[in-house]
Amino acid sequence: MSPLTSITLENFKGYAKSQKIPIKPLTLIFGPNSAGKSSIFHALAFLKWCQYKGNCNPDVVELGWESVSLGGISNLVHGHDLSRTMKIGLGLLQVHTHGVNQINTEWEFGSSAESVGGLRLGEVA
Repeated sequence: MSPLTSITLENFKGYAKSQKIPIKPLTLIFGPNSAGKSSIFHALAFLKWCQYKGNCNPDVVELGWESVSLGGISNLVHGHDLSRTMKIGLGLLQVHTHGVNQINTEWEFGSSAESVGGLRLGEVA
């Protein structure tokens, strides 16, 4: 498993512009109510659900011992504007016998990704 080094959100809930959130071995996420703290975890739950369940328009996702209500893609895209393309990026460290590589992967969801709730995956430089 590759360690997570960053999360990038764009047009996801309260994150309109692209925002890169660095992840270190000890990362504290704090701030006032409605600042977007839960959105970071919702993005990860959303990605997991898309990858493992094949449903990129989830109302509720199951995360181990509890359910998280995401309300579908229209609730996740910034401003509930389905014409926007929602992007979620992950930075990962790939450790192998020859060294360490930084991998940046981005997923796009929305009308420009074939259909609402569509998924497009690609590596980003």
